[in-house]
Amino acid sequence: MLERKVGFIGSGVMAEALIRGIVETNIIEAKDVYSSDPREERREELGQMLGDNVFAKNIQVINRADVIILAVKPDILTSVAEEIGGKLEEKHLLVSIAPGIKLNTLENNFGTARMIRVMPNTPALIGEGAAAYCRGPKATDKDAETVNQILSSVGYCEEITEKLIEKG
Repeated sequence: MLERKVGFIGSGVMAEALIRGIVETNIIEAKDVYSSDPREERREELGQMLGDNVFAKNIQVINRADVIILAVKPDILTSVAEEIGGKLEEKHLLVSIAPGIKLNTLENNFGTARMIRVMPNTPALIGEGAAAYCRGPKATDKDAETVNQILSSVGYCEEITEKLIEKG
């Protein structure tokens, strides 16, 4: 079991698959998983898994978690960065599953270099995914192991270079 507190900024289909995977495989206890979503009905749905750990504001997740999974569509990345970019601390690992967003764009928008970019695929929704990830310049071996365990809860994963993610 990982001794981490994981927060999801955005709670769409892929975020839910990852939440379900880490909770059902006991990678992380549900009490240590947080999520935010602006839609009340979505918060209620996720509340069935996470109880009171689902919030309307992203900052509520940032204040509780040390691993932040950015699970938003690329078109709202800038607004999310404006809201939470200055709030990320040294303790935070930023993990992006936002498609097409490069590590340097994440660093420029969120002001942190401790990050990992992930390219998951839809079979993760049924626990049969294949995901690739690459580290930012300051991500540690422990950070990579954390991401590896999270992604392994919904399938297979492999660390690769960002150039290979771009080719995919």
